Parts: sequence; structure tokens; C-alpha cells
Amino acid sequence: MTSHRFASVLVVMGVLAGCQQDSSPPADAQSAPTAESTQARSDLVAPGNSGLPVDPETGFSIVDHTLLESAKVAPCALDRLNGQSPGEGRVGVPAAGQLQASGWIVNGRKESPERVFVVLKSDAATYAIAAGAGGNRPDVARVLKAESASRAGFRVSSTVSGVASGDYAVLLAQDTHGVVTLCPTKFEISILPG
Repeated sequence: MTSHRFASVLVVMGVLAGCQQDSSPPADAQSAPTAESTQARSDLVAPGNSGLPVDPETGFSIVDHTLLESAKVAPCALDRLNGQSPGEGRVGVPAAGQLQASGWIVNGRKESPERVFVVLKSDAATYAIAAGAGGNRPDVARVLKAESASRAGFRVSSTVSGVASGDYAVLLAQDTHGVVTLCPTKFEISILPG
């Protein structure tokens, strides 16, 4: 093996080791939810009534942090946040700036959710926004060995106006079978003062 190939293998191994889950599929394999994929919801798990916000058009909403306290843990990966990959450092966003995120999440049964939420959590407050779910992720289904995970992809794009300045952990959540499932990510975000 040439030294260039060996170095490439080491880089790939380092990236895989840094993923949120050992089975995290590659970020470039995700497709955005399309009108067709969001209309065909029969293979997505319907949401319950957890109290999390349901309209991404309203932007980030403050949520009761106790909604997340008893959440079960779910497999997921936040592939990109404002163009950054996990482990590239804290993401800074101006007070009226834009947040763009994409990745995948399934519940404990390896089912694709109908509703996904990006959650910003600090000691002072917790905010959430609904994301467009149902993106085709055949790579996730293949790695998890579950066809039910094939529509686990999501995307969200929203301003962060209304979110107080400060540092936040970024989590992913879903509401399926009336239970909130939560997944920590390797991302942190700073909402900068306006």
C-alpha cells in the first residue's frame, strides 16, 4: 500500500471514529425530502402529541425542558450544521442569522419518524424547531439493517431570531408513538449577541 493510500485510510478511520454513532452513514448519501417523499408517509411513523412545536415556518420556539428529561435515546447523526461537519468546533450564528442542518434519526425500533426536531439546549432555556422529515436514506437502512430506516433523513433551514444569545448544545428529537426520543450530537452552537 502506498503512503498516500495509507494516509487516506487513516483519515477515513479517524472520521468514522469521530461519528456520533459507530454506524453513522456518510453525510453525502442523504437526499433532501422532496414533495414526493413527504407525500408518501405510509412508511413513516406517525407522531404522538408530545408538546414539541410542529410548524417549521414559525421558527424556533421555546419548549419546556421537562419534555426531554424522560426521553429515550435514539440513533442519529447530525451530518452538517451551517456547512460544518461534527468536530469542527463551535458553530457561531448571528442573532438574526440562519441555521441549516441535515442528518438522520430513527427511534429505538429503527423506524423513520414523521416529525424531527432540532433542539438547542442551555442551562437557561431550550428551543426547538420542526424539520422536514422523510428524506431518502438507503445508506442508513443498509447500515442499520432495517428497511424501516430508509426514510430517516431530515433537513431544516430557519433563522434563529427569538433564540436568546448564548451557548447551546445541539440535539435531535422525534415524537413517535407518543414518546419523545432524543439524540445528543457532537455540535455546539453560539448565538451571538445582536
